[in-house]
Amino acid sequence: MKTIKNIGTLAIILALTLTGLTACGEKDIDEITTAEPGEKIYSTTDFSIIYPQDWEVLERETFPTLVPHQTIVAFRNNIRDEIFTANLNVSRAQLERKISAEDFAKSTMAKIRTTLLDVREFPITYREVPNADQEKGVIIEFQGRKSPAEPILQFKSLNIVSNTYAYTITGAYLPTEDESVVIKLERMLDSFTLN
Repeated sequence: MKTIKNIGTLAIILALTLTGLTACGEKDIDEITTAEPGEKIYSTTDFSIIYPQDWEVLERETFPTLVPHQTIVAFRNNIRDEIFTANLNVSRAQLERKISAEDFAKSTMAKIRTTLLDVREFPITYREVPNADQEKGVIIEFQGRKSPAEPILQFKSLNIVSNTYAYTITGAYLPTEDESVVIKLERMLDSFTLN
């Protein structure tokens, strides 16, 4: 089986979701915007996100050459897996026109269906996003693989539209990933806020 070891391959998959234009429940915003022990806050002028302090932070100047320019930052599990290392990235794309987060998520999913193999979709869910133009972000969750030789990956993606920008926050991991890692990825998705 071919192995995937770097963020570049995942970034290419996720870039496909941005060029074509999941199950978190609603939580109290105060509950998700404060870092707990073992966590840090990554913040820009546009957004903030909580991440595990022992995870690697990859910014534009340290990205492999294959990472698309829409990707702002990526977080990678500090425990490497020989097949695929769990990670999460934040991307922002300028839209030609303002659309709803739900329409953006649907167009993203349509593009994914044409670019990945063995796609399996899960029900769409929603969550509030502080400071977003629209009250809710749309979470899509799916599985798929880039080629028959590569493993199936699990993706969970929060899609937000603010003005004419679409933010995509996507966690990726093996379906057999340790539950503690999946919980960390979900915490990251839940903590994302626009500034």
